[in-house]
Amino acid sequence: ARRFAAGDHRARVPVAGPTEVAEMGGAFNEMAGEIERARGAEQAFLADISHELRTPLTSIQGFAQAIAEGEASGAAITPAANIIQRESRRLMRMVEGLLQVARLQSGAQELARERVEPAALLATVRAALEPQAHEAGVRFSWTESADLPAVRGDPDRLAQLFLNLLDNAVKHSPKGGVVALEAVRDDGHAVVRVRDEGSGLPQGADKRLFRRFYRGENAERDGAGLGLAIAQAIAEAHGGSITARNVEGGRGAEFTVRLPATER
Repeated sequence: ARRFAAGDHRARVPVAGPTEVAEMGGAFNEMAGEIERARGAEQAFLADISHELRTPLTSIQGFAQAIAEGEASGAAITPAANIIQRESRRLMRMVEGLLQVARLQSGAQELARERVEPAALLATVRAALEPQAHEAGVRFSWTESADLPAVRGDPDRLAQLFLNLLDNAVKHSPKGGVVALEAVRDDGHAVVRVRDEGSGLPQGADKRLFRRFYRGENAERDGAGLGLAIAQAIAEAHGGSITARNVEGGRGAEFTVRLPATER
């Protein structure tokens, strides 16, 4: 324990001796392993955010300097200012997304606890994304079970969750494709599945999809890579979960959200 406290985070206890001592040793090793994993995740996050912030900050600094020193003048000022504005907005989206994930994961985000009907909520979300889907040449299909239960939660945050998933599905579906939504009751939960007809998830991506800043190969350049991380944080803040898998036969990916049902 002293070695660990002094910074040797690989220190472990030999699990031996009387039962109580062995159990204590095992518990210490589990604790040490969790702390080491948390430190590794923290270091990886710091490296990721440093990388993500560097690109927009470099653009802002470069073009601001060009304007200040007169290198960008006349007609060149407007394009330079537009780039500064675009990259500033990108930074704001990134910071706001990170703050939202942090608040949700820590429980600091205040959530309403209202009765929410998933069918009505999803109808609103589909309507909001219909123009984008139409422009992309993608249509929605919708099925629900007759006994679909209500859930208790924050309707705005839940709408954000499904907007992120549907927006992602539309962007990854080919022209003429279908984004299928299904909502059913399953073992005391309302289960919503969102399926696209895109190229599917790369091997091993289902383990990385919900990490902050993860982007697939065809992600938008200006995206913050936080949409799925926010979706997961919202689901978990409501006592639920979200998973992803490839559709059998190689036609697209399917995201499944499970939320506890409420009868009141």
